[in-house]
Amino acid sequence: MELENIKNFYKKSLLESYKYVTLIVTIQVVIISLDALTIHVAWALAVGVISFVQRLEIITFCKYIDLLRRRLQIINKYLKTFVNEQDRKSETIFTIETETIVTNDTANLIGDASESNTKIRDLAQMYGLIGHTCSMIGKIFSLQILTILISVFLLLITVMYNSLIVYQTSTDWGTIVNAIVSFSFWLFYFAFMSFKCEQLLSVRNETKILVNKIIMNYGLPTTMRDQAKAFMQLMEAWPLRIHIYDMFSVDTTLMLKFISVATTYFIVIIQVVHFS
Repeated sequence: MELENIKNFYKKSLLESYKYVTLIVTIQVVIISLDALTIHVAWALAVGVISFVQRLEIITFCKYIDLLRRRLQIINKYLKTFVNEQDRKSETIFTIETETIVTNDTANLIGDASESNTKIRDLAQMYGLIGHTCSMIGKIFSLQILTILISVFLLLITVMYNSLIVYQTSTDWGTIVNAIVSFSFWLFYFAFMSFKCEQLLSVRNETKILVNKIIMNYGLPTTMRDQAKAFMQLMEAWPLRIHIYDMFSVDTTLMLKFISVATTYFIVIIQVVHFS
């Protein structure tokens, strides 16, 4: 049964990788076709290769984050199974009949509550490995993410400025439409990356809630609650948040900040075009 679950895990992961590759290839074909029609074939091929590498880096980053999220979900399943069984035991403690506790979530890796049970510590070590891996991923992709963020912002400023110029002169709409479509795809990748990081943080918050329930369960042995407290401290040390050179973190708040800054610059560009 456990081997079957492992095979199913990697099968789903491989299928998702195929979907990601299909997505970026489809988008790249659309962008190259638009560039070839509106600008030049040579330009479309040259820029297409460079942009494809950048998009592949984003998708690879998202895939790594998604793998960490899935592994953290496995830890959450074990914690949730243990917490649910303890809740059921506390609910049936005053009944005369002995009730067999059956759970359909997953196998009870932690086992029964006892002074010698150290499985929560083992789960904490697994979380520590996930946290260390997340930190390494952030360091490896920091330059790429920062470069892409700057490129998307500069492209947005260029699109807004040229769109206003074309709106006044009513010429060269093909190039502007091409730039808007290209920016829309870049913004999609940027939002997709932020969404994946936000998903990881959401699963991490669920882990924190489950560990806190174990800590607050005073019916458990002291050693298990101490392990849960150490687990909580480890979670504070590894928040699983991707920081880009300690300047900002990649999550949904980054998208809101990006939209806010873009709106401000759009107002400035309107004033510049109006008075020029």
